[in-house]
Amino acid sequence: MNKIQFDINEIGENGLHFKSEQPPAFLSDIGDSLNSIENIVFDSNVRIDANIYKDERQIVLNGSLNLSYISPCSRCLIDVALKLNSDLKLILVPDSKDEDEYENDTVVSSYSGNTIDITDYLTEMVSISLPVKILCDEACKGLCPDCGADLNTDICSCKQDRVSPEFAVLKNYKN
Repeated sequence: MNKIQFDINEIGENGLHFKSEQPPAFLSDIGDSLNSIENIVFDSNVRIDANIYKDERQIVLNGSLNLSYISPCSRCLIDVALKLNSDLKLILVPDSKDEDEYENDTVVSSYSGNTIDITDYLTEMVSISLPVKILCDEACKGLCPDCGADLNTDICSCKQDRVSPEFAVLKNYKN
């Protein structure tokens, strides 16, 4: 896997503008961290555009991460093409500084040495930015649980008064 790194000595008085474009394979390890979403195909390069600057002893990274991907709808299983645009906000502090004193919407991490690797942070940002449930449309009717017909496009002839197995026992109880 490619690593996204920068040398803190390259950060000048006006900061450092950092651009990188990585192939979809850059995120190949991300599937291990996604339990709720399966069959995601990243179909574009991962584009990172960030400004990095020093503020006293801390290093601040602000920018964006963009990519597109395809995943099946959670209800009807048709492929859905989506885009992910995530803001990046990262503060890096030397190992000796306290990481708890920063704002909640900013990720704080520590560093040592002159080379900083932000690969794990970037893959984590992709992982937490992906939706838990992907839908082709909010009104998607899904698949018929009996015959498997796509209820968005087909009309199935299955019995419409079916009861979920979990609630079937309640059918026997009456007032």
